[in-house]
Amino acid sequence: MLDEDEEIVKDELHVNFVAEDELAASTVNLKVYFWVTTEDFRRGTLQTRGRLLKKVKTKLEENGFNLPANITELKFYDASNPISVMSAQDESVKKQQQ
Repeated sequence: MLDEDEEIVKDELHVNFVAEDELAASTVNLKVYFWVTTEDFRRGTLQTRGRLLKKVKTKLEENGFNLPANITELKFYDASNPISVMSAQDESVKKQQQ
């Protein structure tokens, strides 16, 4: 993708690359490093970054990757008041029984 974007500088002096940044709890975080011309650095960089993010997200989804959602942990310390939980599967069964 870096080679396809016309705004990214590609020559022997300017090396563009992707590096593994972090192995998080449920993700592998990558950083993408690329060069742009400095004529309008801020606008050019932000627009190029936005295009690349969109292309990466689209390509991942097209290839069956699901992007992670935030994980929320709920803790109930008072066990005397049980909470009933219904899954989507339970809801589907309930509708079929009606």
